[in-house]
Amino acid sequence: MCEWYRRDYGCGHHLIGAAAWCPAYGQTHRRCTVRIAHTEFTWDECARCVSKKTQVPVPWEHMIDRSKAPMSLKWLRGNV
Repeated sequence: MCEWYRRDYGCGHHLIGAAAWCPAYGQTHRRCTVRIAHTEFTWDECARCVSKKTQVPVPWEHMIDRSKAPMSLKWLRGNV
């Protein structure tokens, strides 16, 4: 059985990762069922929240015409 862990961040997000792979994974490359062995908490923010805060808007953003952007880009930017 693979060992899984869950890390809870202060921002409210969480991460589930593998602490150790079982011998079967080395042969088949198929993951076992996720059963979290331990949970840890950190007051830090996750990498996604940190990157959102460090993004500095460019001064020329108001000059960019995004009306012709594909629907997928509008959805990603929240302009739907």
